This record gives sequence, structure tokens and C-alpha cells, in this order.
Amino acid sequence: MRDAKKGTYNGDTTFCTVNAYGDCPYCDQCGVCHIEDPMKDCDDFAMFFQGDWNFWLSLDDVEGE
Repeated sequence: MRDAKKGTYNGDTTFCTVNAYGDCPYCDQCGVCHIEDPMKDCDDFAMFFQGDWNFWLSLDDVEGE
């Protein structure tokens, strides 16, 4: 589940894919994205993760573990 206030999805931090601090009102000084649904509302985030939260989640998995 997305928590825009904390900048997390399922408890994992959602970092801005283009380091837009200063250019994007949803990116904080630590590079965390606080937009309500970056897959839907941020073209850069959606393009980087193929518009799919499951793809985003899979990148955290280590193959073979």
C-alpha cells in the first residue's frame, strides 16, 4: 500500500528516479517521492518501472535467495 506522507510503498522507501529535488514539489531533500501515486501521476517514475508496482517490488529481490 502507498503512503505518500512517508514516501513508501509496502513499507519500502520510494526514491525519485531522476533526483528532482528542487524541481518537483513531491521530491524531498533526501530524494524521496511523496506523490500520491507515482506510477500513475509521474511519467518519469512510471517509465523507469514500466508502470508496474510489481516490477518495482521485484527489483528488491535477490535472485537465488
